[in-house]
Amino acid sequence: MRFSISAYLPALLFSLLLLATVGFLLEIKTMMGYLDTDVFWRQTLMAALPTGGVLAALVVYSQRNQLADAVDKMRTFLLVFFMVLLGLPTLASGYNRWQPDAPAREVDVAFDAELARYGSRFGAAPGTRAVPNQYLLFFRWKNRLYKAAYATPRYPNAQPGDTIRLRIQRGRLGWHWLY
Repeated sequence: MRFSISAYLPALLFSLLLLATVGFLLEIKTMMGYLDTDVFWRQTLMAALPTGGVLAALVVYSQRNQLADAVDKMRTFLLVFFMVLLGLPTLASGYNRWQPDAPAREVDVAFDAELARYGSRFGAAPGTRAVPNQYLLFFRWKNRLYKAAYATPRYPNAQPGDTIRLRIQRGRLGWHWLY
């Protein structure tokens, strides 16, 4: 009996999509914590879109005789496409954080503000007072305004324009995050 990957292709692709989704959910907090989140998402999605399209087209083309109809071909194409769309940013973020080239360094930044915030999906319970559970730190570094979130206030006595020190780590692919 000869082994045929086409018999196991749907299960294999679904398993890989599930793995990419779980990895994405585990890594999303880190991906959203990069200082230049917009640059991270723009670069990874601009790489993932054509990569996913080409890879999905190659899989469908190589399996064109085994796929029954256009619906099967479209299903396989979309499965591979979304697997790459979820998996590539996850892998890029993991690689960026894996064994950075240099240790985190203390950097002087300009303090802008630290704001208390109450965040809840359902709001405060009736009759209770909302207590801040998140503090947003706004600071300027390299002439750009950045935001970081903490559970407790870090700089309660700082005034706008004061210089504070933060530990910033540069990853292998150049994306920075607070250490």
